[in-house]
Amino acid sequence: MQDAVISHLNHNELMSCVEKCIHKGSSFAQPSIFLFHQNGKAFAYKTFSQKFSLARLLWGAVSLKKEFKVLKKLLPVSGVPKVYYFVSNFGYVMEYLEAERIPRRRFVSSAAQPEREKIIEISSEEKSNLSPEFFDKAMNILIEIHKRGVAHCDIRRNNILVGRGETPIFIDFATAFVRNEGSNFIRQKIFNYLCKVDRITLVKIKASYFPGSITKDEKILISSVPFYLRFGRFLRQKIYRPLKKIFKKRK
Repeated sequence: MQDAVISHLNHNELMSCVEKCIHKGSSFAQPSIFLFHQNGKAFAYKTFSQKFSLARLLWGAVSLKKEFKVLKKLLPVSGVPKVYYFVSNFGYVMEYLEAERIPRRRFVSSAAQPEREKIIEISSEEKSNLSPEFFDKAMNILIEIHKRGVAHCDIRRNNILVGRGETPIFIDFATAFVRNEGSNFIRQKIFNYLCKVDRITLVKIKASYFPGSITKDEKILISSVPFYLRFGRFLRQKIYRPLKKIFKKRK
């Protein structure tokens, strides 16, 4: 899709064209995404305009401008949203993605060991758009993103969409780390480390859905999980989930 098919509109003009909100930011640090059509084609407008002014100016405009620049850098890469133009102090216009999130795994306590959790199989309907091959495609896209000098830095289930033809789409590059030409030795080392963390996290997501599909190389990769990722898993499993259950029982 070429820029010629879309006219550049300012914020007020865009909001007057909006048909619906397709994603409402749940906190001051999350933007909302609106759907609109122009020349018979669907587009999305990602913006912090619904947040209070201080959040929009101090965090929103800065983070979205950074994300816009990263996505511009990745324009030739498939599996990454295409962006069109930035709307000063508000957000940017991007392609509308006909995609859905990876289905959530559901957990239940084992009768024999109630303190432990096991995964319930994802329903066949939800699993129809998910396969080990999907994650292999996602890894190829991620490697191409890295080759373009971008480490995603926030690989998780919610940031990977399933597009048409079981095509993986990576979203949310607000915290991405960019390696530019001429980056110094230290920045290059940091970039290489973050790319490895991206790959480890993606393989761990794959393993959580299809443990039997992990290759020998992938097993070696996830055996070298950095300390802070192991610590994050400990906090999630031993503290966050038990506390969440306690608060649910009190409601």
